[in-house]
Amino acid sequence: MGSMKTLVSSTLETSVHELKMYKIGLVLLVVYMGCWAERQYYPQGTASDWDDARKYCQLCFKELASLTAENMPLIASCLNGSYWVGLRKNLSGTMSWSLWSNGDPVTFQNWYPGWPTPPKTKQVVINQTHFPPEVPNNSCYIEIEDVCRNYTNYTKFYVYKEESEAPPPITQEVPVIEDTCVSVMSFGMWQDQNCSELKPYICYEDRFYGQATISNVTLNSSDLRWMAGPGNITNYRVEINGTFQNLSYDSTISYHTTSLDMPLSNLTPGMLYNVQVFPVKCSRDLNPENISFYTKPDQVLGLDVQEVQTRSVLLFWNSPVGGYSSYTVRVVNNSIVNSTTNESCWITGLLPGGFYEFAVYSEVLDKSIEGDPENFSTYTRPSNVKNLNVTFNNETSIGLMWDRPEGNSSGFLVEFAQVGSNLSNLSTSNTTVTLNNLTSGTKYQLSVVSLVPDPSLKGENVTITTYTNPNPISALTLNSNETAITASWNHPDGNVESYMLNISSINTTTSILVNSQTQSTISNLKSAAQYNVTVYAQVGNGTFLSKPVSGTQYTLPVRPGTPNTTFVNASFVTLTWVVPPELDQTGTRYLVTYNSTFWNESGSQTVLRNTASFNSLRSGTLYDFYIKTVTDQNCSDPVTVNATTAPVLKVITFMLQCSSNVSLFCKSDTAKNATLTELWTKINNKLDKQVVWNLKWNNKTAVN
Repeated sequence: MGSMKTLVSSTLETSVHELKMYKIGLVLLVVYMGCWAERQYYPQGTASDWDDARKYCQLCFKELASLTAENMPLIASCLNGSYWVGLRKNLSGTMSWSLWSNGDPVTFQNWYPGWPTPPKTKQVVINQTHFPPEVPNNSCYIEIEDVCRNYTNYTKFYVYKEESEAPPPITQEVPVIEDTCVSVMSFGMWQDQNCSELKPYICYEDRFYGQATISNVTLNSSDLRWMAGPGNITNYRVEINGTFQNLSYDSTISYHTTSLDMPLSNLTPGMLYNVQVFPVKCSRDLNPENISFYTKPDQVLGLDVQEVQTRSVLLFWNSPVGGYSSYTVRVVNNSIVNSTTNESCWITGLLPGGFYEFAVYSEVLDKSIEGDPENFSTYTRPSNVKNLNVTFNNETSIGLMWDRPEGNSSGFLVEFAQVGSNLSNLSTSNTTVTLNNLTSGTKYQLSVVSLVPDPSLKGENVTITTYTNPNPISALTLNSNETAITASWNHPDGNVESYMLNISSINTTTSILVNSQTQSTISNLKSAAQYNVTVYAQVGNGTFLSKPVSGTQYTLPVRPGTPNTTFVNASFVTLTWVVPPELDQTGTRYLVTYNSTFWNESGSQTVLRNTASFNSLRSGTLYDFYIKTVTDQNCSDPVTVNATTAPVLKVITFMLQCSSNVSLFCKSDTAKNATLTELWTKINNKLDKQVVWNLKWNNKTAVN
């Protein structure tokens, strides 16, 4: 009984100790170094229990590190021992390794062999007689905290004094509440250990991407604003330095503030200023918010135009007073912008035929701010149209379409001619035109010129060449033999360079170029096959085709190969034959017929394979079979084979009466053999080989 009480007391003391350790926190100083990625990791060298490590990470960073297959090699490369990370078994109350401390699900585990350690249990002694027992005078009890109630049905345990009697106790295994946390070793493997152990730990923070902004920039002032840093930011450090015409100042001006904005004054015009705003968190600078800007430069002087061309204007001016890096030349109410470091500039890419106002600005290097403009106005010459293309071709017409040129145009002049001939022209205000009454199959040169109200100014010619389509052929005729088809036709009106023949069957398509002839023979075709022949007239190296003219023709069928009988009985015959290699086997049909001369019987069937069977035939009869290859219109010469069905034995008895004036003549062998010979001749003349038969004496004894 004494040893039983000691077990209960020891077990309860252990549980109380574990519950206390679950709540203990130590505040430790932290030394960090950084492992960098988009998410930044900071191993902390000062040892803490898991709770205090997490509190520090949440205060000065974002959270304890969560491990993935992707970041594990990076983090392990920065470690020199065992570090706490953000995984705790009882973090979500489920007693499982399911969530990281930042709420991410655990999708990757890398346990060291033997870890995680299996759940532990402990024995407790309970009073089975009274449950729930009344509290006796000679006992004390301890209530288990709520954190234990997930693992046992009992909320109280009783410990009896040694000098008292107690009911016979029983023991029960109950799980130990294990508050374990994960540490990662220097080589990347995991262990679960008591969360109260003191270890260095790894914090992480998402890389801060803040942005400072500048507004209200003048010659000597501006307003600076920046974004708030994440978490517990104590203050912001603002550093400013400037560059004037590529010369840097020796000192950097530094300000400290808790505000998110700051006015900047006493600035120098035309100067480049670089500003960095550092959020300070736990005495640590986060990534700075950067901004660079220039103060406003002065304006240029004496702007004038020196030369005007179709798509360009040459401007010149005098440099401004003060600092600048380059000049920007803009076309007012237009998107064209040019930059230069000289006091002159060709403005190109203008819209021809337009009236333009130009503005020249002095500017700083990053073009973020510029001086007040100096303006000048002039016209440009009209330019060429864009995207001239043919919209359609037929035998006597060509359609054209183009985009209006950049700038102004009052209309368009369209010029066209057969190559090498005199030009014809027409005017239009539209961007489409149809040219009619042209010659079929002919090459034309086509030009479009943009116009403006000033007749002395014209755009550049934009020229393309194209063909009218040739007329289709006529009178297509197709003739064939077993392996070739000959096509012939009449030449169409107009010009034709060549002809294209397409010949196609179910499985193949072949194209044949015919230069100038109006006839072509296509060889090496399959026999008994249907072919579709299409003929096009063409010009422009086959680019421009006439409308197609088509016809259908079968090649003549060839005779089947050698036939054979493969099965014969008294009423059934099966035939096979060889398929010639030149025969098209796709959809080829065979007509098989038979007849019996003696019985004057015949029959036929059409098959798609090289075999045929006939039944219900007469036994012992010679049949002649004829096999032809057929198409829809033609059939080949037949191949023949004969077969005799197996005879069914039947005995027919002839009784012959013999009389002679010669004594005993009818009984002689000579008379009998002569009679048999005469009868055999008569029967053979009637049956020949058409029916299987035999004749012999069964009894040579004459009957008187």
